[in-house]
Amino acid sequence: PSSTSLTHRARGLFRKGLGTATRTWVGFGRADPKSWKHRLYSAGQRIYKRIDFEELALAGIEPALGPAVGRDTQGLGERALREAGERGERRALQIPLLYPPSHPAPLPHLQQLVAHRAPSHRRSLTLYCILMPLTAPFALVPVIPNIPFFYCAWRAWGHYRAYRAATYLDKLINSHTIVPTPSPLLDKLYAGFPSLQPTLPPADARAPAAAASTPSSASPASSASSSSSPSPSPSSSSEPQDPAAPYLLLNTHDIRTLIRAFALPEESATELEIALAQARARVG
Repeated sequence: PSSTSLTHRARGLFRKGLGTATRTWVGFGRADPKSWKHRLYSAGQRIYKRIDFEELALAGIEPALGPAVGRDTQGLGERALREAGERGERRALQIPLLYPPSHPAPLPHLQQLVAHRAPSHRRSLTLYCILMPLTAPFALVPVIPNIPFFYCAWRAWGHYRAYRAATYLDKLINSHTIVPTPSPLLDKLYAGFPSLQPTLPPADARAPAAAASTPSSASPASSASSSSSPSPSPSSSSEPQDPAAPYLLLNTHDIRTLIRAFALPEESATELEIALAQARARVG
């Protein structure tokens, strides 16, 4: 058989195994709350919520569904897209990166995200691939499933998807296929959100809060939620406001507004809630 047929067969077997594992995991969540299956499911969900939302966002990108592009370091693709837009034409290889016009264009931030995440996920993938054969002998224990092995396999798969998406985004950026596109709708939505106003924290707490504010995400909603700070306390309400201080732009109720406005799938709510909670925790 050819290498192509073997590749398709391997992918089919992997999808079948992944589907079986997913159905088994969902079944654990429906088990008796007092059983070990449900307790294991609850622990797994807590671990899932602690995964960096940047990794979850990258893992949600499927390069096979996107355009195949090469490198365009001279900016020819971007120039062609701009000229086509002036002529009123639409180009197939144009991926808009929506952002509110009142905020800076997020493309430099996306470049930093990809440059940091790609090698990080590659190292983690290598680590978990090394741990998988070391945890495989736990399968000899009867009745109890090999939880360490499945955990290593799950994390290796997640890091692989994130690494593959990061390298794919890097190609899209270098080929100037991703085009920052102002979105008046986002501006309108953000203007109506009851966001927390930035306040000037005490001098001894100002530096740690600024250091903890490390926003990183490719989507408009999560990039907005990652610029955050703690709620203003009564003791600091009388202090002057610092325009440069990070503050929380979104809250949990705003997530439903974003999902309805951009017709996002319902499962996006969980990832956006995780991103919002982590952004809030990163600034203390």
